[in-house]
Amino acid sequence: MKKKTEKDITKLHDLVLKKLDKMMMSIEDSKEWKKVKNDYGFTLVMSEVIEECLYRWLDNGCIHEVKDALNDKLERITSYKVIKAKEDREEARLN
Repeated sequence: MKKKTEKDITKLHDLVLKKLDKMMMSIEDSKEWKKVKNDYGFTLVMSEVIEECLYRWLDNGCIHEVKDALNDKLERITSYKVIKAKEDREEARLN
């Protein structure tokens, strides 16, 4: 049962990323984006998406649980980026 659940979660994760990628490309191709892209970076769009996701997440959970989960995710991303930067630096040094 646990293996099936993990497989279902992986499929859901893949679907979410596929849809998110499609949405982001659609935004980048839109005339609305083309009007403001010179004045604002794509981080403006992403911050709006993240804020909306957080509001929806909070609709279904306690603010403390959401905050803790978000902090965990940010720590994981930060750790990954630090490790990747060290690997890249080492790779550049070897070349």
